[in-house]
Amino acid sequence: MVLTRVKPVTWAPMVAITGVVLAATVGMVGLVGCNGGTSQQTAAEVDSALQQKVAELEAENQAMRSQLGLTQNPTTNPQTATSQAKATAELVRTINNQLAQIPEMQLGAVAFNDVQSLPTYALLDELNQLGLFKGLLTGPEFKPYQPITRSEYITWLFKAYNMIRPENEQIRLAPQRGPIFSDLPKTHPAYPYVQAMSDAGFSVGYVDGTFRPDQPLTREEMVAIKWGVDTGTEYKKPSYYYDLSFTDRDKVDERYKGYVYYDNWQGGGPHKGNINRAFGKVKVFKPQQPVLRYEAAATLWQVDGAGKQTAQTRLASIKAQ
Repeated sequence: MVLTRVKPVTWAPMVAITGVVLAATVGMVGLVGCNGGTSQQTAAEVDSALQQKVAELEAENQAMRSQLGLTQNPTTNPQTATSQAKATAELVRTINNQLAQIPEMQLGAVAFNDVQSLPTYALLDELNQLGLFKGLLTGPEFKPYQPITRSEYITWLFKAYNMIRPENEQIRLAPQRGPIFSDLPKTHPAYPYVQAMSDAGFSVGYVDGTFRPDQPLTREEMVAIKWGVDTGTEYKKPSYYYDLSFTDRDKVDERYKGYVYYDNWQGGGPHKGNINRAFGKVKVFKPQQPVLRYEAAATLWQVDGAGKQTAQTRLASIKAQ
């Protein structure tokens, strides 16, 4: 994950040199953040810079006083200014040491300790930088190998879609609609997101009017839902479906075969379709197998069929602002 420290603070101690008050700005150490940040500056470098600045200001002040015919002010002298500069540098050094003891923090992200070795880590990391899991998961465990439920996936999908897509293409909540599914009460955490997806015209439930929110999401269901959202199109099984290379293609539910086929063959982008992003290049699809959390997250990295709307492109646009 991309980490950052506490935002750098600027101090402006006043350094008095031979009767003239001069401002010296001392910047606390800035560490690299999620947008690149500034490079680290050591206390020794701060001390050296202050000493140089004091010397320059002292020379300028002496020259100015000579031109004006003024005498040295006994109450303020370069030695006092130098002592103040040294004290300021020591304070900065102390603060830097204290900052080094502060645990690393993340801006807009959740700190997970069990995702770094995942094959989809890079995709999950960029989603996390966007803030996808903030408010949904608390960490430190992502629990990547835990099956994801249908309600969890729709919640993640709704949030990811709206984070990556332009504002004029985002899915809106539908508080005016009555309950669409008979088994999804208004008290369920996923209720507003499932309602919104269904109200927008996406097929996320079953033909019997149920949603089955706490049921594990299967691979074929996930691909059907996600590819339909990516392209905004309903797909039926093509006549040439048997060109699909999965050895278990006959086990795919008839309702989902078209989505599985087109996602596998037409999914574009840096990491191809949802199947490839979630499971890699596979010969066996295992359509009824529950989807694991890290697999589900990988599909959300891209929210279109061509690869133009991704977490990566969205992060780049944010950093460019």
